[in-house]
Amino acid sequence: MAQRYGITGIPALVCFHNGQVLETVVGAVPKRVLAAHVEDVLRRTSARGPAYRAGEGRHDVSAGV
Repeated sequence: MAQRYGITGIPALVCFHNGQVLETVVGAVPKRVLAAHVEDVLRRTSARGPAYRAGEGRHDVSAGV
């Protein structure tokens, strides 16, 4: 799985939306940097319309190692 998503170190956070990788953060980063990445992903996915916000096209923000 790590090879599939290009994870070269741990910890790693991979954010998915509709089965596609939107963002990958690898390595120890400050909390504010990690929060900024997550907020960016949520902003980009929620901007796709009310169906996504209502849960019909859920955000899948998953941590992978």
